[in-house]
Amino acid sequence: MAAIIMPGSLLEGVLVPVIQERDRALLGSTSPDRATLDVLIKTCHQAGWIGADIERFCHELRRYRNHVHPHREIQEAHTLDRDTLNVSWQVVSAVLNDLATTQPGSG
Repeated sequence: MAAIIMPGSLLEGVLVPVIQERDRALLGSTSPDRATLDVLIKTCHQAGWIGADIERFCHELRRYRNHVHPHREIQEAHTLDRDTLNVSWQVVSAVLNDLATTQPGSG
């Protein structure tokens, strides 16, 4: 379970400083470190830093990251496995690739 939650946490840990460094004004009065992962993902997509396809996968990763709450896993009756973990890491890798190929302020 922890291995599945980790990629989502890593994603959040990457997006917060990206927004802080590139354009923290995109979040209005909300501090990047107080924004939800949902908002961070949408903000990076709207800024043109991550593509639409990656944004969709990020939201799925975010949903898996929410399995940190035991009731979520029970509620969904979903067993996470190594394939889920591998896909999760691919999403993080794709985000890093998108971020590396976009410039601050591009979008």
